[in-house]
Amino acid sequence: MAVLLERRQAQPLHQCVHVLESRGRELRSLGLSVQELFAWAEGAAGALEAAGVGARDRVLLSLEDPRVLGAWFLGAIGRGIIPVVLPPATGFGNETRHRQRIAGIVADCSPRLAVVEDAARWPFDLKCIERPPIVEADAVGAVGRSRPLSDQPLEEVAFLQYTSGSTGEPKGVVVTHENLVSNLSAISCGMGVAPGERMISWLPLHHDMGLVGALLWPIFCGGETFIMTPLTFLSQPAAWLRAVARYRGTATVAPNFAYSVCARKVKDRDLDGVDLSTLRLAMCGAEPVDNDVVRAFETRLARYGLRRGVFYPVYGLAEATLAVAFPEPGAQVIVDVVDRTELASGCAEPARPGTAYAQEIVSVGRALPGHSVEIVSASTGLACAERRVGEVVVRGPSIAPRYWSESVETKRSALGTGDLGYLVDNRLYLVDRLKDIIIIAGKNYSPTDIETAAADVHGVRMGRVVAFGSRRPELGTEVTVLVAEIDPYSDRDPAAVRTAITAAVRRRIGLDPEVIIVRPGWVDKTTSGKLRRRACVAQYQAGSLPVVDDLAAVRRLRRRTRFARVITLVRAILSPLDPLVRRTRRGPPRAPLSG
Repeated sequence: MAVLLERRQAQPLHQCVHVLESRGRELRSLGLSVQELFAWAEGAAGALEAAGVGARDRVLLSLEDPRVLGAWFLGAIGRGIIPVVLPPATGFGNETRHRQRIAGIVADCSPRLAVVEDAARWPFDLKCIERPPIVEADAVGAVGRSRPLSDQPLEEVAFLQYTSGSTGEPKGVVVTHENLVSNLSAISCGMGVAPGERMISWLPLHHDMGLVGALLWPIFCGGETFIMTPLTFLSQPAAWLRAVARYRGTATVAPNFAYSVCARKVKDRDLDGVDLSTLRLAMCGAEPVDNDVVRAFETRLARYGLRRGVFYPVYGLAEATLAVAFPEPGAQVIVDVVDRTELASGCAEPARPGTAYAQEIVSVGRALPGHSVEIVSASTGLACAERRVGEVVVRGPSIAPRYWSESVETKRSALGTGDLGYLVDNRLYLVDRLKDIIIIAGKNYSPTDIETAAADVHGVRMGRVVAFGSRRPELGTEVTVLVAEIDPYSDRDPAAVRTAITAAVRRRIGLDPEVIIVRPGWVDKTTSGKLRRRACVAQYQAGSLPVVDDLAAVRRLRRRTRFARVITLVRAILSPLDPLVRRTRRGPPRAPLSG
């Protein structure tokens, strides 16, 4: 908070947070200065105290506008209150899933208050637990008085960041003020800070990469951040690249799948006039980085001014506040080509030229300044030699001390990430999640590698393939199961897709999986876009997967999908109008927030 308060003194009129609204190809930026942001934050702090929220109380923030969210977040941490950021009501695409997630969070952290933009759009009746009072951001601000923000003790809790739940139920990561400051400083050191840094993002702000990386870091380093909604990107992927060009972005961040969409799905006509020459870092994290995507993205967008060395694979997780390892800025992506057979035995040996089973693994760089990364044997707990595969263990001041549900006496000094990887020249290479590894005949196979082999098959929906192991007692080992969503626009018979997937996996990895083709929208993902493999395993075991096995069914699905896309596009068009409707009904939002 001290650094942010210094920004207020040094750059009061500097525009720091912008919300981007998109209507077709048109983009509109609504900015907020540092002075205005802190005025809003002080109003929010007064409103929280007027509502009876005190130091160390938890408060839920479900707010779409990044300016409003930033103000309430800073207002809370500047008074010792602990914010918990949730998806906005407009982001509840799967109401049942979000109901379960929010119910779990409320039960875990017992919040004193929930702040939302429109209580009428908050759809949950959490009957199973004691629900906190729900208030609207501008309504509660009207009864509050401004309260000055102050620096808090470093050891105190700054906020709770709930994990995505890709390998289990979400957990509340306790992020202290020391964790936050250390990670923001390490990010600045690792990637450097360009004069006039401008971040362009569509990432959800309830996820650590969106909250810390896209919202807080640009403010911390004295830059600007331009944020659009995830719905805008999903309905108009080219809007992300147009925003980079329109606002001369220097940095952006997204998962691997987003770069794949831009490289392979966006039409040339949607990129007409786009100039990406100002972009110095296109950070890629939150899921494994595919070198085929790196090549496709760099090749496709070179004609639009994208320079070599801009693609920037990174590694981090909520338990480390956000970032753990970065490569050198401006350097070419480093790729290690290893022998799959040796990798399955736990050793990342370089592949011989011409080998049939070569696998490309992208480096995510070295540990950030002040932090260290070690590879530890999952069976013995001992440090592994270079090129030996083991669990990634992280140490440093960004490591969160505990989960909220753990005892306050808990103090984590080292973080076992649950990720498998190896080191070469202190550069980190990630293999997969330890809990997801498929073990066949004593050898370890990466589900991500299997999913990538299947994803290129014509007729498979992009990003919707899940591989896992299923125990077969009669065989004494696991077998590989692969669940893939059918692409309803491919008009390809599911039986042909199934055969092609089997051939692709056999050719690339040497395995013959059991392939199941399911309808679109069935493969579950977390709020941050990660595959929920365990949920798919449970559906497989229960026999509840919706199998698609004939072309007539695919054509019926196509009609339904087209209707759903129209609804999504209408929501994207109307979404920018919603804040204007609310402002017309209730008046300008700034006055209440400024006290």
